[in-house]
Amino acid sequence: MKNKSPGLFAFAWSLIIDHLFAVLITILITTVINFFTSKASVLIFVLSMAVYFSICYVDSWQRGNSDTNRIRLGIMKKNNLRGACAGLLAAIPSFVLAIGAMLAELHFLSFYNFLGVDIFTALNRFWQLPLSYLYTVANSYPWINLLIPLFLPLAAEFGYIFGRHNISLKGYFLYKDVEK
Repeated sequence: MKNKSPGLFAFAWSLIIDHLFAVLITILITTVINFFTSKASVLIFVLSMAVYFSICYVDSWQRGNSDTNRIRLGIMKKNNLRGACAGLLAAIPSFVLAIGAMLAELHFLSFYNFLGVDIFTALNRFWQLPLSYLYTVANSYPWINLLIPLFLPLAAEFGYIFGRHNISLKGYFLYKDVEK
């Protein structure tokens, strides 16, 4: 039987696209909220983080849910860490930028200054825009840069496992009018 399951790299690529989509939505959220007030950084962070986590979670949930049928039919083998593996593959650009930013902040590497900020730091903060509020902590502790990219594999693994077990969080977050 020919293996017709989507590969791990296709899953990782879709998570990278999800990440880029979350960055664009964060730009939109930041622009709209800053139009009304400039003192809402925590609100922007919470909304951006929720959008980022939910976009990656939903895509991974759908993969996990469809993989359940493929496993039952014998098309693919059971792998409970498939979401985390795809998330780690998708986070490779994030880790590369985070390492560059950490080395720049520790003054081991200074590639190019862009408006007074090292280019690795600027690219890393733009790439991780949905999680930008965490950089106030990263300024004091540069090793935090290496923890920030782990949110993508975390969201992907939660989504994949919940999808594999057909556990939907929609019922917990959406109001349902239940009559007795």
